[in-house]
Amino acid sequence: MSGDIRLSMEDAGKTVRVPAGAVIELRLDENPTTGYRWTLPPETCCEMVEDRNEPQSGEDGREETGREETGREETGRDRAGREAAAAAGAASVRVLSFRFMGGAPARLALELRRAWEEGEPPLARFDIELAPQ
Repeated sequence: MSGDIRLSMEDAGKTVRVPAGAVIELRLDENPTTGYRWTLPPETCCEMVEDRNEPQSGEDGREETGREETGREETGRDRAGREAAAAAGAASVRVLSFRFMGGAPARLALELRRAWEEGEPPLARFDIELAPQ
């Protein structure tokens, strides 16, 4: 599902005008195998529509593999092994989609933290002000 409005960490701290009922797609880097996950408080201004992880892509849009060019043609077995190695422990992009209910200005705030480290400060924060359009 693609959102009406796409946001990323570059948008943190901004105010975004959003029509009531619009879907906001938030894309944040995450490495869940380290235990760090983006969390959101139970009371939020938006209805959760979707929550998924995608492989992280390089600047050219292709998945990063860390594979160096060997000068030989890659076989299916090579590709399967490379993909498995890239997926295990690899960073990903957390894609969260919310429907903004509108009405009044609201704040959407998430923290990157480990669930078992209560009382510890988060590794990162993302917050944004949503203004009804």
